[in-house]
Amino acid sequence: MSTAAPAEGSNEPRWATSCIDHLTELLSDSGSARRALRPAARLPPADVPTAHRYLVPWLAGASADREAALYRVAGFMAAIPNGSSLQREDLGGALAAFDKHLGTRGSTEEMTPRERRLARLVQAPFPVLVNQIYPVLTQLARENLLPDWAVLLRDLHRWPRSCGDVGKRWMRSYYTANPITR
Repeated sequence: MSTAAPAEGSNEPRWATSCIDHLTELLSDSGSARRALRPAARLPPADVPTAHRYLVPWLAGASADREAALYRVAGFMAAIPNGSSLQREDLGGALAAFDKHLGTRGSTEEMTPRERRLARLVQAPFPVLVNQIYPVLTQLARENLLPDWAVLLRDLHRWPRSCGDVGKRWMRSYYTANPITR
């Protein structure tokens, strides 16, 4: 597999999918890559020099937003033992799947714990979001309900500029899959 990344101006969905495919292969083949990338789940890129050798080739001409998103998602993938994800699901859809799995639904009177967590996440600035999302992903991984990594990578890349749009989509995904009851 090539380590050359599509340029920043290229098709973003293809870039994210290519990165996730590369990381999936890398993490399945290399324990040292997993160890090197794991700290990126909780630290900004400048504080994770061990990750540079694996991620810099994917960042030629990339914005700081794209770099921050790639490092965090690579860290999440390395740190969370169960790397499989729900195809095409964003974080809202994954949290709705978790509530369905538990048989819980929000009502007009009370939100579920995941619904409350999602409502807090969509209001968070990027540095807070990426720190608060890790425990959510860990919980989802226990039930094999992780969001699609490529979708999460694109969403985190867009977050600093379009958090309102991404947050609305997450909320729509949640409530479409798990509508409230009376």
